[in-house]
Amino acid sequence: MMDVGSDSQIVMAFDEIRKKWGKLDFVVHAVAYAPRQALAGSFLDTSREDFRVALDISAYSLAAIAHAAQPLMPEGGSIVTLSYLGSERVVPGYNAMGVAKAALEASVRYLAANLGPRASA
Repeated sequence: MMDVGSDSQIVMAFDEIRKKWGKLDFVVHAVAYAPRQALAGSFLDTSREDFRVALDISAYSLAAIAHAAQPLMPEGGSIVTLSYLGSERVVPGYNAMGVAKAALEASVRYLAANLGPRASA
């Protein structure tokens, strides 16, 4: 088990993967979290801390994991993540998670631009 909100736990997890298998072919990022109060009621009432947690766990964790996984993919590999329609449309009760998923999707584009050229080098 790994807490994706902890850089040290991410490093330890990928160090264990390196020790056991030496390399990776793919990573599946299937992580999302927002405090319950960030999903209920109005998005307007979302606290700064709840918003930060939703973005950190649901979006930034992909960049942190990609950073740790990249050295284990010297010949290229695939990193995939999961999103939801709430990133493109307002979905009642999704609130801060919709914004976090939109940030996740933007992160995918930037990571592809950063990592894509390395795969063909």
